[in-house]
Amino acid sequence: MGERPSTSDEPVSEAIATTGLILNIASAIALVICLAAFSAEQVGLALIAGVGAAFTFTASLICFSKQAAEAEAPVAAQAANA
Repeated sequence: MGERPSTSDEPVSEAIATTGLILNIASAIALVICLAAFSAEQVGLALIAGVGAAFTFTASLICFSKQAAEAEAPVAAQAANA
């Protein structure tokens, strides 16, 4: 049978992924607030919530990309040694 790829059990990687997930949920909530404020004709609040949604979504993508890079590093090193 083939070898199973090693999993990343490092706490730092898990913390980054969890932070990304929380930021992603926060961006969804901010987007809902943005749409609700816009429909209530509160453009200022809608603008602030929209910018917050864009910022938190971008931050979540950065967290996920950093976590993926950390998870791939040991696999690439192991493949180079084989």
